[in-house]
Amino acid sequence: MSALCVRGVSKSYGSVSVLRDLDLEIASGAFAAVLGVSGCGKSTLLRLLAGFDTIDEGAIEINGMRVDDGTRHIAPNHRRVGFVPQEGALFPHLDVRANVAFGLPRAQRGGPRPDELIALVGLGGLERRRPNELSGGQQQRVALARALATKPDVVLLDEPFSALDPELRASTRAEVRATLKGLGTTAVLVTHDQEEALSCADTVAVLQDGTISQAGTPRELYLTPCNVALARFLGEANVLPARLDAGNAQTQLGALRLRVAAPDARPRNGVVVLRPEELMIAAANGSGPANAVVTHVEYYGHDARIELLCEHPEGDFSLVARTTGIDAPSIGERVVCSARRSAHAL
Repeated sequence: MSALCVRGVSKSYGSVSVLRDLDLEIASGAFAAVLGVSGCGKSTLLRLLAGFDTIDEGAIEINGMRVDDGTRHIAPNHRRVGFVPQEGALFPHLDVRANVAFGLPRAQRGGPRPDELIALVGLGGLERRRPNELSGGQQQRVALARALATKPDVVLLDEPFSALDPELRASTRAEVRATLKGLGTTAVLVTHDQEEALSCADTVAVLQDGTISQAGTPRELYLTPCNVALARFLGEANVLPARLDAGNAQTQLGALRLRVAAPDARPRNGVVVLRPEELMIAAANGSGPANAVVTHVEYYGHDARIELLCEHPEGDFSLVARTTGIDAPSIGERVVCSARRSAHAL
């Protein structure tokens, strides 16, 4: 069952079109991410889902209830949706318990529900602290507890980890995900951070030019992007011209097997995408004649990013590879470069 269904949604502000004929479906209980660059319409989509703004065309359904179709608009407080803003937006004069209780009807604020939620997000014992006495990660967990107060069907997260330092961002993200998955609550995270989307979401929808260009699991999007621009947006990508023939490709690195066979078996010209970690670098001794020279190395300890200039009769070309830090070659070293596995054709 789908917890969230968006069909043909468009939204403009004056003459500026922000969203165009956008479709998105998210399964019940999923932790989904909407990924896109700044200004692509992510926050506008979240505002439409929350009911803070109205759509121009299309329809939005939450758990089977139509909440907006351009003529009928259900108010935010009747949508069973929780909202976690970018920086928590906690009331500075209220303590943790009062901030969490604020999301409840007045008659329930003195009951056990706020304390249950505070314990749920791992902040037991901090009920009387003010926001300025909490870390950034703790503040975001208070905001999550407040969003969960009314037992929403869907929780919307508007880049809530972007202001945190990298280590705290990762741990807070993991804690928030674990809490929501434990409750079985559907969540939609909007982010511009590819690593964040790929590492924590069950489903990732990439928003480009006002519409969803591709949606799927993180693995599907990373390994089988629908176009070159998306391939490069989701991480470094080596794009090589190729002669495609059903399940195979002839490239400057030799013959490669395709991850997904072309539906049309007729030979055609195209390109293949190889991620840096799909390339192998070996010493020339015993591995065949060298076909590349190392031009640059970025060493990170656990791994290394290697820039290569590859030699080919039709002209030299550049590639980027990743190796373990232990196996990193030196600048100027001549090596054998080959593909580790199948490639993706476009």
